[in-house]
Amino acid sequence: MSKAAKVLSVIHRSLIFRLDGLNNRLFTDRYTKYLAKHGVHFTGRPNYIAHNAYFDGQGLDLITIGDEVVISRDVMLLTHDYSVENALHSVGHGSKDRHIKVDGPITIGDNSFIGARASLLPGTTIGDNCIIGACAVVKGTIPDDSIVVGNPSRIIKKTTELGERLLSQLEETD
Repeated sequence: MSKAAKVLSVIHRSLIFRLDGLNNRLFTDRYTKYLAKHGVHFTGRPNYIAHNAYFDGQGLDLITIGDEVVISRDVMLLTHDYSVENALHSVGHGSKDRHIKVDGPITIGDNSFIGARASLLPGTTIGDNCIIGACAVVKGTIPDDSIVVGNPSRIIKKTTELGERLLSQLEETD
């Protein structure tokens, strides 16, 4: 990408970001189109993607986002890992002339919620109807209907269990 194209892209993105909080549906639609133009794959229409979510610019084409997904503020979607270079250096096989990294896709299933400041690492697949708690660090495969928290992340219950409990509480108040 030329410098001029990059500058125009940054200006375009900043104009889109001004819509966040004013008209969230319009913002999300415009931001989704912007991300798709830069390589992110969408299998549906996201519900919301915070303007300050970090999308790894080295692998936007490795990210797939499903229908009705919410990505909260400060979420990091990392499709590469350079720490392998440090590991190779520690055993005498690193190189100052090349940068070694591991790339891996990130897939977020339909109707999933990614909490504030969660980090999705390379090679992560999140199923449908999942809730990823705030600040969770997620790597690997998360099955459908899972609630995940922590660092390292762990599944604490099924989304359907939470939904049934909340529905029961709502019925009790009626």
